[in-house]
Amino acid sequence: MSDKDTSIVFRLAGGQCRRIIDVDVERAGAWPEIPPPVDSYIDGELQGTLLKHWLEPHPPSLTVDGMTLIYRITAHYVYAMNRPPTLNEQFRIGVAPQTSVKKDDPESQFNPAMAYGNEELRP
Repeated sequence: MSDKDTSIVFRLAGGQCRRIIDVDVERAGAWPEIPPPVDSYIDGELQGTLLKHWLEPHPPSLTVDGMTLIYRITAHYVYAMNRPPTLNEQFRIGVAPQTSVKKDDPESQFNPAMAYGNEELRP
């Protein structure tokens, strides 16, 4: 085996921020409805433009009663962003429809500083 490099990595341009949204839904007795992708969206100062999307249907499975089929789909949406969010910039993460959380509630916002445990950046 050779100990020489077999590849070189270099930058042609600045990096591109992408947001990948995966939605996993299931429904008893019929295929679930999936939210359609939007061509673009604005969230505060962040802007996303759809690059690609695809659906990943899973084989139906049975519930514990052995009689009811559960249908499941995972939808994947990839958006190019105008820039990465800053560590002290909150952005929407969505809400599950079966909860009482609304899209503008604080619970539907993500603060990246919280994930890293950075006390100085917390609101």
